[in-house]
Amino acid sequence: MINENPIAETSREATFSDLLAILRKRTRTIITTMLVITMASAAFAIWRGPSYTATVLVVVDPNKSITGAPVETQSPTPDPSLMQTQVNTVLGNPLANQTIDALDLLNDPEFQISAHGRFLARSSSKDEEESATEELRGYALYIFQRNLAVSNPPESRVIQISFTSIDPGKAAAIANQLANFYVANLLERRNADISAWRARALKSLDAQKGQVIEAEGRVADLRAKGQILTSSNVTLANSDMQELNKLLIESKADEANLRSKLSAIDQIKLSGGSTNAINEVLASQAVSQLRTQELDLMRQIAENSAIYNDHNPRTAILNGHLADVRQRISQEIDRIVTGVRNELAAVTARSAAFEEQLKGAADQNGRAEIYSVQLQVAERDAVARRSVYEDLLRSEQQADAMLGSADAGAWVMSPAEIPIKPSSLSVFIIAAAAAVLSTLLGAAIALARESLDKRLVGSREVEEALGVPCLALLPKPDRIAGQIRHRSALARKANSLYAHAVGALEARLAVASPRARTIVVTSPLPSREKAQLAVDLAVYSAQAGKRTVLVNFDKYQPVPMRDFGLQVPAEATKLLSSNLSSDTSIDVALTLDQATGLDILSLDGEPQSDAHVSAPHNNIVTLIKMLAKRYKYIIVNAPPLLGVSDCHALASHGDCVLIALEWGRTERSDAEAGAGVLRRLTTRLVFAVMTGVEIRGQQVQSSGLLTQKRFRRLYEG
Repeated sequence: MINENPIAETSREATFSDLLAILRKRTRTIITTMLVITMASAAFAIWRGPSYTATVLVVVDPNKSITGAPVETQSPTPDPSLMQTQVNTVLGNPLANQTIDALDLLNDPEFQISAHGRFLARSSSKDEEESATEELRGYALYIFQRNLAVSNPPESRVIQISFTSIDPGKAAAIANQLANFYVANLLERRNADISAWRARALKSLDAQKGQVIEAEGRVADLRAKGQILTSSNVTLANSDMQELNKLLIESKADEANLRSKLSAIDQIKLSGGSTNAINEVLASQAVSQLRTQELDLMRQIAENSAIYNDHNPRTAILNGHLADVRQRISQEIDRIVTGVRNELAAVTARSAAFEEQLKGAADQNGRAEIYSVQLQVAERDAVARRSVYEDLLRSEQQADAMLGSADAGAWVMSPAEIPIKPSSLSVFIIAAAAAVLSTLLGAAIALARESLDKRLVGSREVEEALGVPCLALLPKPDRIAGQIRHRSALARKANSLYAHAVGALEARLAVASPRARTIVVTSPLPSREKAQLAVDLAVYSAQAGKRTVLVNFDKYQPVPMRDFGLQVPAEATKLLSSNLSSDTSIDVALTLDQATGLDILSLDGEPQSDAHVSAPHNNIVTLIKMLAKRYKYIIVNAPPLLGVSDCHALASHGDCVLIALEWGRTERSDAEAGAGVLRRLTTRLVFAVMTGVEIRGQQVQSSGLLTQKRFRRLYEG
């Protein structure tokens, strides 16, 4: 009784050893990926050449006005938002365009698109020339911005401007030119803001100067007339009148001060002056704070417009905030002015009341007292108006001094020097990094290819897919140049790696199934390698002195009789359909190969013949039994398992079944489907054999195979 090994479905979790085996198997993919990427990276680095970075340091002093506002409004500590605004200004397109034009970078090859683009810009028509030039400028700006780096270290007033170029001198020149343009533009903008502010102050000064002259003229007229004595010589009749007179003087002084303020405000409004001048008259802390917010918003709008444009969403938001702040300033000024007017009305009413009281005492104190009061009121009014005028004059002088100064609130602390060492990585470092990364990428590609590759490679994969032992891995037979195909690979060259592999298969088969005499060789799909395996296994047994017959049942990939120099007898095609009552019918159907001593029974006939397919099942059984009496081994070249049913009867009556799988060509799904067919047909011993094995790696060598080169060196001399 033949031992049985039912085909089992097996599954095993992948281990780290499996991962290493996959990487070893796909070594060619990994090495190819690594070499291609590494060589490409090194070639690009060599073609690109080294790059150099030049750095210039610019200091922004917060104690100096860089917005045009008075110095007193600047914060003594660095403002992160202000410094970031200055960084964005340096990174903006206006300064970049100035630098490109100043250094003629549009004609620099490093900043140009290509020779074709330059030719297009020069040879195009007049209408197209502008667009071509803009395209070249846009690309130059892109290269400029890509190689430019601007940063502000935390808690620092320093702006670091770095530029990278393949030419160290060019890198230093561009960095220094950009820093100089930044400082010059900052000074120009600051002077423009100060000039506008100074013009508004001059308008207020003209109006206030007229009021001062008018007030001092009234004082001079009163003194010239000699109508009263100085206030120090006036003597009141009693303490009550003296106190009343004192109150009247104070009330008149307050009234004059309030009227002076209202008059200055009216003059500023009539002259079209700004709220800044009104605030200087009112001296309101709330308005000053709102004015500071207005100046900051105006600065942000100007900087944002310089970087982007007037239609930028952030510009619209800032304009909205600015309008709101100006409305609040106007409302606050209106409220203060209304309060002043109300206070003036109250003071005026109080003064009128005091005057009415003094009129009752006019007879007692005389007109000298009245003139003395008028003089003091006029002097107080003149002093108040002059004080306002002097404040405006000092502000105008401060603006004039700032306008004449060359201090922009920023200066170049450390100009860029021509760099000596490259800032880019060396070719060796780039190649090493590319080699590491490309190796990882190659490993990922190898794993991806392995996961997508459903073809069987290796005995472990076969055993996992089919659940049967893989008895042997057969390498590709040697191909001898100039020799025609004859018989089997063993007949062409007996002492070869392939011949020894077939011998190892025969020995392992004898150990695994010592009582097996009828060996059915099949495959999932039609395979020439399967027919070759059946022929070589039969030839090896016959050459070993064992009586062997090779029976060909496969009409899809039959045994190539012409390779043996033999012809199929006509009786062989009718053998299964005839009466197998004696051995005579078998004798006339057999063909003997004299060179190998192998008997061949080819039942496939012509390719279109289906005689053996339609033959009775009993005839196949009878034929196998009759052959078993005459031969020790019956090697059956059976049809494939999938798509046709020819192999079903043979598989159920063979002592063991060999499934021939082609290395790297048989799909896993086909092999599993074929094993499923056998699982339903027989419980006989089933083994797998891989043909056409590529001998490469430890995985194959562990199966007892050597490479062709090593085998020839060791065993063929």
